[in-house]
Amino acid sequence: MTWTNINDTNPSGNYTFGFERLTCICKEGNITVATTTQTAKGPIKRATYTFAAEITKGDIVALSADTGNTLTATDGLPVVSAGVAGMNFGIVMSDPKWDRAPAASATTWATMLTRHQYRIAEVWVVCNGILEVATVDAASGNVLPGSSMIFDTTDDGWVYGRVGLDDADSAVWDSSGDDTGANGFIAEPISLHYSASDTGAVALAFGFVPIPMQA
Repeated sequence: MTWTNINDTNPSGNYTFGFERLTCICKEGNITVATTTQTAKGPIKRATYTFAAEITKGDIVALSADTGNTLTATDGLPVVSAGVAGMNFGIVMSDPKWDRAPAASATTWATMLTRHQYRIAEVWVVCNGILEVATVDAASGNVLPGSSMIFDTTDDGWVYGRVGLDDADSAVWDSSGDDTGANGFIAEPISLHYSASDTGAVALAFGFVPIPMQA
């Protein structure tokens, strides 16, 4: 099985010096679709879209911890949502573009993922590099996007290290304790996807530095 490369301008495995521009899926809440008919040059219908939590260029965004965001469901892309007070994932560097615009209003994230009814954008993330596919060890518990990961030499797989990110906690990145290194980076790599125990693979970000945002 192959995966869509999550960084089409700088393929995974080619490490950059301290940052990555990642192609990310934008999770923007419920999408309301309205249509208007223009008659100046004939009956042309034009759709307009309203987002419950719109993401725009320049926004700070969080890594969405939705359990539907598996490597398979997202085609390997990380999913971001509107930033909140606390520690966030990155900064949007491009105007979000539709993958497939919905013809009608959409409210269920799992359905939006399946139908590709979302927008994508380039997100600037401070990290040392991305491992595109990492095997989750059978000894691991459920892996949330944002969970720190530790390699298990016994079974040659990655295991859940600490609880997933808690953006509501502005003091630390993960809610079980301060998981940052001396220079403010996350000591362990973080998962960019969800996996129910060892049922799937995930992508990992190494040397990740969260972006703080005040309420």
